[in-house]
Amino acid sequence: MVLAIDGGGTKTEAVLVDEGGQVFSRARGQGCNPSLLDDAALEAHLRHLILPMLQSGFRPDAAFLGGAGCASAESENRMRGVLSGLLGEVPITVRGDGLNVLYSGTHGGAGVGIISGTGSLVVAMSPEGIELHAGGWGYLLGDEGSGFDLGRRAMALCLEKTDRGLSAGALGRAICRHFEANSLGECIAPLYRAGRGALPQLAPTVLDCAQAGDELALQALEQSFGALSQQALGLIRRMEAGRLPMVLGGGVWKHPLARAVFARQLPREMRGMLILPRCAPVYGAAIQAVDLTGAVRRRNFFENFLKSEGAIHG
Repeated sequence: MVLAIDGGGTKTEAVLVDEGGQVFSRARGQGCNPSLLDDAALEAHLRHLILPMLQSGFRPDAAFLGGAGCASAESENRMRGVLSGLLGEVPITVRGDGLNVLYSGTHGGAGVGIISGTGSLVVAMSPEGIELHAGGWGYLLGDEGSGFDLGRRAMALCLEKTDRGLSAGALGRAICRHFEANSLGECIAPLYRAGRGALPQLAPTVLDCAQAGDELALQALEQSFGALSQQALGLIRRMEAGRLPMVLGGGVWKHPLARAVFARQLPREMRGMLILPRCAPVYGAAIQAVDLTGAVRRRNFFENFLKSEGAIHG
């Protein structure tokens, strides 16, 4: 039995699972991105998540955490140290969270994982087992196609209209309602007071306005997802792998229009390769956790995981 953890910036999920896909316990908790939290906060979040799972008497033979902000050696070591304090001598592996999303759709196979939530990341695994990444540099340097990017581009397009003495239309009015402001100019102070979390919260407003036919909102989507699609296509070209499944993960993809606009940015022959997984990314973490022990996943691993996970939280 292994402990598998999918650690995000907003929320974290964990399962205790065996090589047959049987889920014995599952928990959800707060985000555990080491780039955003100090060691004390990391320890508190993970303790609250993990310890209740172990009180039932289950003890993992190994633990795996695929987490946002865990791609560097320094962050891996920090996270491993925190987990060691909670789990003792259990072997622990820490990696970034990109493969969690990819494997939730390919069941451990090759493909491209495209994460769009608060931030964004593209990760690819070639048929030969070569892993590549694009993006994931955070809101100051990238996050193309993320909730943050959608909000930022929409706000910038509206302000550009205002600077030219033009109306920002339905999108501008919706942003004003969001900030309870009378004008776009009055939105600036509350936006900066709220910090970096304010712009991702605009993403649902942008998507709804685009769904209603607002041209400025649709322009923001096309710009944002156009940049994200170029990252995904760039990795495919680097791998020289031709067509590969592209797995979508993250809250932005829950909106059908987000998926549709992203698909339109791809070559026509690749649009049918998009996958919206049936399982959460913690399933991809479970695949990695089992594989790292050297155990052979049973043929019905996916079906058992889906069934037992649903039984626990159905």
